[in-house]
Amino acid sequence: MAPLAIHASEPNANPRNPTMIGAQAGDAAYWVVLLIALFLATQPLGLNGATEPLGDMLQGFGQAVPRIIGAALILFLGYVPRSVGEARALLMDRTAPPTPADLILLAT
Repeated sequence: MAPLAIHASEPNANPRNPTMIGAQAGDAAYWVVLLIALFLATQPLGLNGATEPLGDMLQGFGQAVPRIIGAALILFLGYVPRSVGEARALLMDRTAPPTPADLILLAT
């Protein structure tokens, strides 16, 4: 049975793979949160000149988020019909007549 947690005494028990999309998304989220925290922490100090470029960058990122969500939605809406088409093609390639279960699968 796998352990529930990796302890500090076993740092290489499950090495992180930086090429996986989850690791890259996690790294991007880490840096965005860090920059937002830095921006918010310096605002009360009155360092407007130092934080203005960071604020502009975060504003640009905030404006890009709806486009990123729209692109992900378009990708998903393209993926679903493609996978349904592949399933239909696999079922149609069979030589036996379709079973009732196949017909239910095709109807969904």
